[in-house]
Amino acid sequence: MRPKHPITKHNLHPDAAFDSDLIAFVHRCTAIGRWIIVLLLWLSLGIPALWFLRSEISLWRENFTWVALWYSFRAHPWSSFALGLCLGMFLATLVWQSRNILWGLSPSELDRLERYAQHLQHQRTRSTLWLWFRITHPSPTKPHHKI
Repeated sequence: MRPKHPITKHNLHPDAAFDSDLIAFVHRCTAIGRWIIVLLLWLSLGIPALWFLRSEISLWRENFTWVALWYSFRAHPWSSFALGLCLGMFLATLVWQSRNILWGLSPSELDRLERYAQHLQHQRTRSTLWLWFRITHPSPTKPHHKI
């Protein structure tokens, strides 16, 4: 079974005044932004948390037990919080994007994207995201006729 395109599955407003390309662009930017946040969390919190747990990790590699894991996280609450936050954000983003790929966008998510696309169209040149969209998706030009 082939996944449906996430923008066209629940297109509730086909006569809207804005481009579905803009909605797809906003959705893509949202997905990229979420993955950038996950990357920044792992770089700023995940790596230091793993560094503080390095002695416990060496013990886990010798003889892993769930009790050793539990006591290590109890002994280092900030490291366990940081790893939980990084892992939770990673899994939430993975499930969110997988759901969008497999079943398409929910109607509420599509409405949110449409409202934001309308907001971008009203902002026009005052919005960096709109300018980036216009650069990456140039409008079709009319052919020049020689007289």
